[in-house]
Amino acid sequence: MTIYDRDFIYANETSNSHDIFMCQIGDSSSSSNDESSNLITSTTPYIDKWHLHGKVKSAPLQFPITIARTDGKYIDSEKERQLKKWLCKDNYNWLQILQDDMYNIQYNCILVNPQKVNVGSMSAGLRFDVICDSDKAWTRLNSKIYTSTTTSTFSFNLATDYDNYELYPTLIIKPKASGNISIKNNTTNKIITINDCTSAETIIIDNENNVIKSDKRILLDKWNKQYFKLVEGINNVTLTGNFTMEMQYRLPVRVGG
Repeated sequence: MTIYDRDFIYANETSNSHDIFMCQIGDSSSSSNDESSNLITSTTPYIDKWHLHGKVKSAPLQFPITIARTDGKYIDSEKERQLKKWLCKDNYNWLQILQDDMYNIQYNCILVNPQKVNVGSMSAGLRFDVICDSDKAWTRLNSKIYTSTTTSTFSFNLATDYDNYELYPTLIIKPKASGNISIKNNTTNKIITINDCTSAETIIIDNENNVIKSDKRILLDKWNKQYFKLVEGINNVTLTGNFTMEMQYRLPVRVGG
C-alpha cells in the first residue's frame, strides 16, 4: 500500500485547516518497516531443519511523511512553530490519510524528529517520522449495540487479516432495571457476571487493559473477575438480564505506511 493522497487528519485536526498538504520533495522514495519481527527457532547437529517456535514483534510500524504549504510559500519560523504545536504531541494520536483505499484505516502514532526540507536556502517543507504504537494499522472505531430484557443472543463473526486473532473490545453496559447481569461467549465458554446492578449506573469494561469500573459503585465483590474476548470465526454470545450493551472495537489492518 502506498500513501499518495495530499490530505490527512491528525489529533482530530485536518491538514486543510492548517493550509498544508502531504507531499514529496526531492527524493520520492519512502521507507516503511512493515511487520518487523524476529523468528524463534532451534536446531541440533542431528537434523537439517530449524524448528519454528514462534514469532515476536521487533519494532512498531514507522514511516516518514513530508508536508508543505498549500499556497506554495516557504515555511517561515511562525508557521513552523504552529505546525510543530499541532503535530509534535507528547502522546499517541490517530492519523487518517484521506485516500480512497484508506477510508477505514487509521494509525495510532506519534510524530517525531521534525526536519526542514530545504529548496535552495529556504524551507519548503517539514519531514516527520511517524512511529505507531503497534506493528499494524487499525480500522476506525466500530460500535455495535445489543439489548436484553431477560435473555438474548447474537452472533459476531470475527474476521481479520491475521491468523487466530483475539479481540478484546470495550463494553459499555447500561442496566435498565435493578438486578444481576451476565455476558457469556458460548464459543469460548467464558462468562462475565455482575451482581446488584441499578438502572442509574453505567459500567465500562475495558477488556484489553483489564479494567472495569462503574460510575456509581466499587465492583470488586460484585463481579466474577472475568473479561470478555472474541475469537476468530463465529462467536455466539448470550446476554442475561435487563440492560443495553455497546461494544466498541477496532480491527487490525495489514498495511504498512
